[in-house]
Amino acid sequence: MKPGNSLNASLGIRYAGFDVIAPQLQLNVRNSRHDTGVNADTVCTGRTLLYISPGIIAEVSNQISLYSFVQIPVYQDVNGVQLAPRFISTVGVRYSF
Repeated sequence: MKPGNSLNASLGIRYAGFDVIAPQLQLNVRNSRHDTGVNADTVCTGRTLLYISPGIIAEVSNQISLYSFVQIPVYQDVNGVQLAPRFISTVGVRYSF
C-alpha cells in the first residue's frame, strides 16, 4: 500500500498593534489523494478539508510566548466513511534561544 499524496497550505494574518497580545486568523487547507496499491483502501481514503483558525499569541517574556488557536471546519469533503473532526484546538509554548 502507498499513502496518497497530500498537500497542506496555510494563509494567515496577525495584528501586532497591541503590546503583549497578538490576535491572528488563519485559513488552512489539506488535500489528500486516494491511497494506492494492492492492499489499499481506495474507496475510504482521500479528502479535502478547509478550516478557519482564529487564535492568539501572548508574549510572556523576550524568550517565551504562549499561543492558542482553534481550527473550525468550513468545508469537508471526505471519500467513503472516514472520521473528520468537528474542531481542532491547539495550545502551546514557544521558547526562543
